[in-house]
Amino acid sequence: MMRSWRDYLENILIAVILALLVRTFVLSGYRVPTSSMAPTLLPGDFIFAYRVPFGFKLPLSNIKLALNPPARGELVVFTYSEQPKISYVKRVVGLPGDRIEIDSGELSLNGQKLGYRPVSEAVSASLLHDFSGSEYFKMMEEKANEGSRKLLFQKNQKLHKFGPLIVPPNEVFLLGDNRDSS
Repeated sequence: MMRSWRDYLENILIAVILALLVRTFVLSGYRVPTSSMAPTLLPGDFIFAYRVPFGFKLPLSNIKLALNPPARGELVVFTYSEQPKISYVKRVVGLPGDRIEIDSGELSLNGQKLGYRPVSEAVSASLLHDFSGSEYFKMMEEKANEGSRKLLFQKNQKLHKFGPLIVPPNEVFLLGDNRDSS
């Protein structure tokens, strides 16, 4: 009888340790906190992030082992050093050495403007049916070399200007798909 309880406890302990290792180094779950990635991700969505490709931090140290940098167009989950308890989700739009500029709300990458076209009302309505305040936004499709994505822009918003900025070495430039709220 005593042996079976011990086996049971050992199995639970092994399962907990394995779950913690997977959670820490392989796969983590996150709840999307804001609308900055709408229409791709909406507030309250639950996502899983595969951590292995971008490396990991060694426990009890500040040493990070990186395998691959993120590619342009990928979504990344990260924490901001001034708010380490909040996880953010953004899209990689610029890689080290890239020249980033936003003029009239449109992104230019290394001197080339990305293509933009309006999304039909039917598609927009189907993607934003659960998005609060969707009537204040217009949806556009942005075409880049790595593919196209749907973005949100506020209607009647003053068009933004940013840059130019050269992305520093070992860094990436991130933007949300809800460009005016990112």
